[in-house]
Amino acid sequence: MVLSHDGADDGRRHKKAASRSYLQEIVAAFAGKGDTKLIFLEFPEADGSNGYGCDYHPSKAQHQAMANALVPVVKSTLGWN
Repeated sequence: MVLSHDGADDGRRHKKAASRSYLQEIVAAFAGKGDTKLIFLEFPEADGSNGYGCDYHPSKAQHQAMANALVPVVKSTLGWN
């Protein structure tokens, strides 16, 4: 599983778009070789509504929001329904 986290400013947006494209190409290359369990999941941009931890790292609430987005994807991808 490949994960990405959104940046905020314009310089980061360009880097984020390039990184997203590279990661999606990697996932597609593996899929082309038969690996259907590798996916790309991009978390929504943290907007501060869940607070921040030290040095703008995710807070406990933001970690929970990320887990809430991640768990269903992992379950679905691995067939743990």
